[in-house]
Amino acid sequence: MRFFILAVTLIVAFADSAIAQIENPFADVLKTAAEIEVVDSDGRHTTLLKQSFNSAHKEMRIRYNC
Repeated sequence: MRFFILAVTLIVAFADSAIAQIENPFADVLKTAAEIEVVDSDGRHTTLLKQSFNSAHKEMRIRYNC
């Protein structure tokens, strides 16, 4: 039983240090604005998708950078 507790404790201790070293994959993506331009030749569905992407990306940037 002691061996099991020691093994679990070591796993948790090393896992925390490994997790702390992982870089955030969204750090560079959410720092800059990425807007998809809506053009007149787009259909209704394409326009809606582009507007939806732009607003969602803007909201995520605001939440991440604050």
